[in-house]
Amino acid sequence: RTSGALLFAFDANTCGKLQQKLSQGIKEYIALLRGPWKHVNETVLVTTPLRDIKTNVTKTAVSKFTRLASQANATLVLCEIETGRYHQIRRHSARALGQPVIGDTQHGDTRMNRWFRQHRGLNRLALHSLSIQLDKDQVMVAPLSREFKKVLENEPLWKQAVVKEPRLLLEHVDVRGGTHGRHYRKRKERLEQAFQAYDAGSYGHEHTCNHSANPTLTEIATSTSTNTSVKNKVREKRFHRKSPLVPWFGSLKSSNLMYFSNLALKLSALRLLVPWRLVTLCTVVPGLALYAAAEAVFWALFHFHILPACNIPAEPQDYRGYGKQRHLLMLRILQRIERTCRATDTAFLPAFTCYINEWFHNDGLKCGDTLEMPRKENMDELFAYAFFGKFPTQLEPWMKTELQLIYDMLESRYNVTFAPGINSNLRPMRLSLDPLEPSYRPLLIYLLFGSVQLCANLLLRVAGFRFYTTSNGLRYWYRSQKNTLQRQSSQKLNARGRAEPTNADSQLPLLFFHGIAPGGVALYLPMLLYGLGKGGRPVMLFENPAISFQLCLRAHTEQETVAGVWEAVNAHLGPKTGVSIVGHSFGSCQLTWLLHSDNAIRIQQVVLVDPVSVLLTEPDVLTNFLYGRKAHQEKSRAIGVVANELFIENYLRRSFAWYNSELWLEDIPPHCKVVVCLAAKDDVLNAKKIKREIDIHMSEKGVEMDLILWENGSHAYCVTRPDAWKQLSLKMRQQEYLIAKEARFVCQ
Repeated sequence: RTSGALLFAFDANTCGKLQQKLSQGIKEYIALLRGPWKHVNETVLVTTPLRDIKTNVTKTAVSKFTRLASQANATLVLCEIETGRYHQIRRHSARALGQPVIGDTQHGDTRMNRWFRQHRGLNRLALHSLSIQLDKDQVMVAPLSREFKKVLENEPLWKQAVVKEPRLLLEHVDVRGGTHGRHYRKRKERLEQAFQAYDAGSYGHEHTCNHSANPTLTEIATSTSTNTSVKNKVREKRFHRKSPLVPWFGSLKSSNLMYFSNLALKLSALRLLVPWRLVTLCTVVPGLALYAAAEAVFWALFHFHILPACNIPAEPQDYRGYGKQRHLLMLRILQRIERTCRATDTAFLPAFTCYINEWFHNDGLKCGDTLEMPRKENMDELFAYAFFGKFPTQLEPWMKTELQLIYDMLESRYNVTFAPGINSNLRPMRLSLDPLEPSYRPLLIYLLFGSVQLCANLLLRVAGFRFYTTSNGLRYWYRSQKNTLQRQSSQKLNARGRAEPTNADSQLPLLFFHGIAPGGVALYLPMLLYGLGKGGRPVMLFENPAISFQLCLRAHTEQETVAGVWEAVNAHLGPKTGVSIVGHSFGSCQLTWLLHSDNAIRIQQVVLVDPVSVLLTEPDVLTNFLYGRKAHQEKSRAIGVVANELFIENYLRRSFAWYNSELWLEDIPPHCKVVVCLAAKDDVLNAKKIKREIDIHMSEKGVEMDLILWENGSHAYCVTRPDAWKQLSLKMRQQEYLIAKEARFVCQ
């Protein structure tokens, strides 16, 4: 439901003239979009063609979005359209801008719509037709509707918006001679009389009434009224009258409880008259038929809609810390390889050749063959993906300049050159560009893991957790106790920005981020409830539906995740509380995002369990989890279960920026205590390489990190091992004791 200016024509001749003028006129809309403004310019011109729903023909569509005001969870824009395609503004804002209109149930964000509906009372589409201008003399302006304006006035962006667009302050003007039109008072009086008669009992099934004085409920319902509360009352009265559809059960009672009680008793009486086998047959067979129909629909959606849509490459995200100087990322990788070669006393060129070849599938390589450096065009394909997220033919001029800088740096510093031409046997692993190759899972599998997550939610509530959602839709569970609340409320930041515990044995609030797992946080509950979260510390469990075997195509970006996490921490723990962050497997990537945020000074402890984010520029994780999963499924069935699932693979290949998710050990703030847990037989990451990198970092930088190595463990070893929980929990408490001791020393 929208509002605003409408233009009507009463005959065909006038309609043709108006259409011609309207095609050359100006049409302006006010729209409230999801999230902050993501673009550098205040005005964005969108020219993406749109497909006509009726004719299935793609037509040109032009929309111009101008930012009026913005806040953390929403942006108010003025949209001017030159064409009038079906849902043009809604489709352009959602697909081209990446910010759908709030309240849009077809192209928008369901979680954000629900949040505005529950917290702001917005039960409509946040889109308003502000003006229609046919020529200089014919301009029609429609003030904002009262409900939409009320919502905007309560938002922080309203004051800035009215400065840029004063027409938002226009009030409604009714030229019909009254605020509500003609005969409004008469209709209102007749409605009130009818309700009084009904409540008194003189208006019902057993009594007759004078229709001239008290109209029937059907007449009342058909009469036009602009009073919403009166309309709702009419609907309630209509519900209680005698229904011809249920003659056997009698009339509907005024009390819903009484009606449904009688209905249950009569259904129980029917059950005694019907054989139980017939009842089973009548319930099971339709249920199976309904599931078969749902499965067929899901199969068709999987193969003909979802998978083709997921195979469209997404635009690469910005490279944090590098900007357009992408050769600096390559230089950082080369320096790490050179540092490893010095530590292991090996030559650089063979190590670099092996590193580059691991990023390629070599279809012609046989056992015993020596590795050779790929050719120039092979490297163009790899570097174009790695540093720009594009194919070589899509590179812009500045990208080609950066690519040449990489080649010059390799030649001048390391004497590495590539022969011209291409080796057709080499195919680079390009995560965000290669097509998805998922395996179909029946709908029953998703229902099964959904029930597992539902049981986990019930268990969390029993354990004292409560469910919350941030303004940008990030979901999390939070548990706190009175003693921990009192202790954390008294903590403050000292001169170094460190939180000051009130006693030496106080525990830091725990922020946990799970890895890729069916059911999400459900598999981690034993470890969290009886291991890491034991002792009454405040605990926050953040959910990531995109990697939890759920039907989820939308994933939170790095910026949305970081903003949501600190919003949750500030809401429950205050703006100055130090925290401990724990991430398992993929959750370590989210820890990387937090360590690069503005509030990283509040992170006092970092716990990395099976950290895939460390050495992410090495090809091991990519090969083991995605590209080499067929060879590794025999070793670990868990990889085959989750690696080629459609929605998980879509998130990793289309919404995940690996270059912003790698945790370089030197980027960890010096005040943070670090615990790293590795399993020697991990079949996802290379534990030997990560341990070597940690040893080199500690020896060269002079920093301390606590390393726990499980010799006989594989990936996710600690999730189901109570002895591993105890070992990790003990190490965390030792570090927390040191943090408290250092904080007291600084205070003194």
